[in-house]
Amino acid sequence: MSYTYSYEKGLASKIVSSGGYTYIAEAVPPGHEYANRAAHEAAAAWRVVRIDSNGSAQWAEGTSEFEHVATDLTALNYID
Repeated sequence: MSYTYSYEKGLASKIVSSGGYTYIAEAVPPGHEYANRAAHEAAAAWRVVRIDSNGSAQWAEGTSEFEHVATDLTALNYID
């Protein structure tokens, strides 16, 4: 498993590749309310999508709302 973490286009993003899927999480960049990146990833402030090798996408819990944690993107439940 590998991942990148960056701040672009006004959003924090975390991209993980694992098991034939690419997981992309986005959130508003952390402000002073988070002490560090780990604290930000643990906040329910992320939208997460999983993309398979065919380009099909499934959102975590079936929603594109900013309401998920980004500590382990592979552990979330993805719904078509």
